[in-house]
Formats: sequence, C-alpha cells, structure tokens
Amino acid sequence: MKQWIIKFFKKCWNILQGFFPAKKSDELEPTRPRRNGNATRKNVNQKTEPLRPKPPGKTGGYSASSFAHPRTLIFPREVLFKNPSPKINSLQRKTLESLFSEYNLSVEEYGSYVAYFPSRLLTYIEQQDAFSSFRKFLGDLGVTPEEIFRDRSKASFTREAIVILFDADTNCWDTPLSTEPLYRCLQADRNLDNLKKILNKLEDFTRFSHKLQRLADKISFYLFRQFSEELSKKLQYWDSITREDFDHWKALLNEYESASKLYHNCLEQIDRDCDRSEKVTLTLDQHTVIKNLLQEVEQIKEQLNDGFIEIDEGLHQLEILSDEINYFVNEVLHRTRDDKSSSKEKFATKNDKLSTEEALNFLNLTIETLSLESLKTAHRRYARIYHPDVGGDNATMQKYNEAYEILKEHLATRYT
Repeated sequence: MKQWIIKFFKKCWNILQGFFPAKKSDELEPTRPRRNGNATRKNVNQKTEPLRPKPPGKTGGYSASSFAHPRTLIFPREVLFKNPSPKINSLQRKTLESLFSEYNLSVEEYGSYVAYFPSRLLTYIEQQDAFSSFRKFLGDLGVTPEEIFRDRSKASFTREAIVILFDADTNCWDTPLSTEPLYRCLQADRNLDNLKKILNKLEDFTRFSHKLQRLADKISFYLFRQFSEELSKKLQYWDSITREDFDHWKALLNEYESASKLYHNCLEQIDRDCDRSEKVTLTLDQHTVIKNLLQEVEQIKEQLNDGFIEIDEGLHQLEILSDEINYFVNEVLHRTRDDKSSSKEKFATKNDKLSTEEALNFLNLTIETLSLESLKTAHRRYARIYHPDVGGDNATMQKYNEAYEILKEHLATRYT
C-alpha cells in the first residue's frame, strides 16, 4: 500500500511538471557530439579551438569551417579560385555545413568536424540553391544523397573523394590545369587508388606549371616564349600527356633555365667591368672601344629577344664579348697603375721569331682547341687591348700579329 502511494505521487508530480516547465538556464553544460543513424552532428555551443587555414600553395589543409564555429572562414579565397571567385552567403554556408553533417561527409580532425567544399560545388551554388547544388555535385561523383544516407561505405568513399578533389583544387588553382579528369575517374570506376594516382600525376604537372610560370618572368628569349605558350595550351589536356613527353619537356625546361643563368651571369660580369672602368680616366679611344663592345652586347640581346639567333649561338657570342670587356678593363687598370711599364718590358728581350708552341701560349690557346674561329677571336681580343690606336704598344701588337700569322700558317699546312 505504501509503495503504491509513492508511485501515485510521483506520477502526479510528473504531470504537474509538464504544465509548469522549468526556467531555462543561461549556462547549460555543453553536450557531447551524438550520432543519429548515419549522420554525425556536433553541438554548436561546444567550445573547441578553431582550425587555422593552411597557407596557399600546399596540398591538403584546413580550409573549411568547423561546425562548432559557424563564423570561421570556410576557405582563404586565394587558395582555391581565380578571380572572380565564387562567393556564398552565410545561409548557403550553414546549409552546406548541415548537409555535410547530416549525410556524414564531414571529416573529423583534431576533435573538430571540417567540411571541405570543392570549387565545383561552390560554382553550382552561384546558379541555384544549396540543396540542389549539393545533389548535383554528388551526381558528378556518381552517387545520390539517398544512397550515401543508407550506405555507410558509399558515404565513406564519397567523403574521401571530396577531400581528394579539394586537394586537387588547391594544387591547380593558379594554373591552366583542370580537375575534370578526376571527376571522370569517379564516374567511370569509383576506385580511390586510381583517383589518388591521377592526383599524384596532377601534382607533378602543377609543379612543372609553377616552374614554367616562374621562369617566364625571368627569361625573355623569343624561343622560350614560344615554348612556354605552346606548353600552356597542351597542359590543359594534362591527363592525356604521356610520361615520355612530360620528361622531355622537363629536360627542355632545365636547359632553358641553365641558359638563362648563363645569360644573366654574362650580363652581371659586363656590368661589374663597366663599373670598374669608371673608376679610372679613360682616353677617348678607350672609351670608344668599350662603347662599341657594349653596342654589340645590346645587339645580341635584341637578337635573342626577337628570335633572330639561336640561344646557344647568342650565348657563345655573349661570352666572348664578356671576356673581351673583362680583358680590356683589366689591361686599362694595369696600365694606369704601372704606367705601361709591364707591357714594354715583357718583350724587351724577345726579338727572335716565335715557335708554334710560343704562339699558342702568347694568344692563350691550345693545340686541341685551335681553329680558325678561335684564332681570329683571340687576335681580335688582344688587338682591342694592345693596338696603338687604343693606347697600346706598337712592339707588343707586332708580337700578337706575328703569333696570329704563325698559327694561321700552321692551320693551313695541317689540312694539306
């Protein structure tokens, strides 16, 4: 009897509580994330540390918003998109977050749930509402919202595929490459391993494209501009490019990079020599020689930029001019310091005829590298330094002329 009375009063008390609900407290204890069927939700009042977005130019990253922090930026705009970039309002963003949570497509990272929004999904939102965009985007992946809601394996597959697509967007956002081949792969065989292989290939091509764009700002050669424009068009179809063609392009790009370094090194050496020549007072003839040499340098630069000369030939001529300017400036500075004494004493006791070996040493040549072209180049170089018209010594110039004639005669007899 006593127990029955206790149960009766408890029942009455519960009924009264239904008519008089308790007041809401301003400070409720946050609840734990709960699971409802296949969907994973998180209490918006739960306090977690917000995720920091990963810097641009790196794959993967926390560029999505946590469900516990709806005001956090979804992504840094410059990471994914070219201008104009797709923009979504707060309602569309919240709807997408709810859909990703409801259909178990959010990724748990460091205790927070993150929604990755690929660029195609955000592009669809510009044209229609969030749920229709969400359904259309899943259709591009070969699934429907109902399928991933009922099947956990399809939800897991779709979740991983979305992260891969987000990484692909992050890689190629500032390149001519497209992520369309990844969507075709998903619709064809729905194999994550194949999808990851295509992503790895895309990463190789994006690194190549970034290097190509970086060198395009440094190399002004006409032939390289043609090469760069042609590759930019072909890279739009990167999924059909063979590995052999890709390796060949990488080798050509490395050659252009080496040629650019040599080109800039020669120009820097010429600038340094010109600065050194300004430290002394040049005669009118010496000033004319340097001016003529610099005009030849400018002509070669214009020919390289306009494509009137091959890169290897232009760089060879530029190296020769750089050496001539260097030798001339060194000799001018040497004469200024020693008052021309060293060049006269060098040949005071040397009046007899030179031998072939002495002539080679005199013009700084070797028997292996001796040719008519190298002989003329060496003679012209020393003539610009020791010719009397530019302040040189007549006896010294005669010795160089004698060495030139001896080696020229040697070449004539060697091939007869």
